[in-house]
Amino acid sequence: MITFVVVLFVALVLIGMPIAFILGVIPMAFWLVTGGSIPSIIFPQKMFSGISNFVLMAIPFFILAGNLMNSGGVTRRIIDFTQSIVGWVRGGLGVVNVVASMIFGGISGSANADVAAFGTALIPAMEESGYDKEFSTAITVTSSTVGPIIPPSISMVVYASLANVSVGALFLGGVIPGFLIGLFLTILVLIVAHIKHYPKDSAFSIRKVFSSFAHAIPALIMPLIILGGVLMGVCTPTEAAAIAVVYAFVVGLFVFRELTLESIGKILLDTLTLSAAIFMVIAFTNVVSYIIADIRIPQLLGDFLTSVSGDNKYIILLLINIILLCMGALLDPSAGLILLTPILVPIAQRLGIDLVHLGVIMVLNLTIGLTTPPVGTCLYIGSTISGLPVPRLFKAMLPYLISNIIVLLIVTYVPETVIFLAALV
Repeated sequence: MITFVVVLFVALVLIGMPIAFILGVIPMAFWLVTGGSIPSIIFPQKMFSGISNFVLMAIPFFILAGNLMNSGGVTRRIIDFTQSIVGWVRGGLGVVNVVASMIFGGISGSANADVAAFGTALIPAMEESGYDKEFSTAITVTSSTVGPIIPPSISMVVYASLANVSVGALFLGGVIPGFLIGLFLTILVLIVAHIKHYPKDSAFSIRKVFSSFAHAIPALIMPLIILGGVLMGVCTPTEAAAIAVVYAFVVGLFVFRELTLESIGKILLDTLTLSAAIFMVIAFTNVVSYIIADIRIPQLLGDFLTSVSGDNKYIILLLINIILLCMGALLDPSAGLILLTPILVPIAQRLGIDLVHLGVIMVLNLTIGLTTPPVGTCLYIGSTISGLPVPRLFKAMLPYLISNIIVLLIVTYVPETVIFLAALV
């Protein structure tokens, strides 16, 4: 039966069926093949219980806040501010791309939103400035992985609801790994820019820095509102996300004055569409998780990891990373978290691995999967914006993917990079 579930899943992925529908088909096929071994009433019960969680209400609020800020002029102001700081170095626009993604990650919490926002703005601008299209698109796509790592993070909210850990601790746990991703990508961009003799921007101007910072202040405050409210105990993550929506609406409409009432309808529709897709994935995945538990996959996987490595925590962590990277290439992060968290949490607890540490490892792995074929949505968004074929774009991205994987290994084997800030606060 395990073979049937795996083969069916891979087959449906290969024919291009959307992941939400795949996760809906698998329980129905399982029920038919087993002759109704599981009472059919279990399916709607599990679907409802999967999404009946107050913490998950933060997801549509974060998506809406990100869409409002993106349509309200935030993207351009973040680009202007980061360009004033680092645009004067050789390859400066590449560095701007990375730093802007780090800032925007503190607003949207979504890698897909990052690629869509900065891809349409920066890829053409970089080409006009003398950067080749492969480099411009590759760094835009790979730097988007910082979005779900630097708080707030939609993926971390999903994991926290499943593993019963603090959202605030997870948010803090993602800060250092997020900055490491940005640092490593920046170093790599500077090396490539030196080798390929990419252009410099205008000379550094402290006046320009202060001017662009003044214009960007309303955008830069938003991450502080979200993270500060949660960590100080003023509000829950869901309440912080709702406050962020109100703040984004006011800033876009009355401060930047780039958010129009006509655009709000499209923003709400986009938010509804994406939120519905995510909640469909969560609902269906909860049913699949029940089936996975019923056919004892968690126990079998735990036994397999133990048989391969004994109780060596470091080897098991390596195997977990390999499994997650493979699953990340096939699954949306939310689906991957819901499927794998119930399997990996007991293993982590048995080995004494901190669950906040495990959560950041899982989110980072599955986010890297967004930039890899065959299902990586960030890869396809970047390809669509730039017009580059996916194989050609993926080849250009390989050095930056390797950089992200190096950070993943550091985060995996140096747990202090995750738990230090959480323990400190």
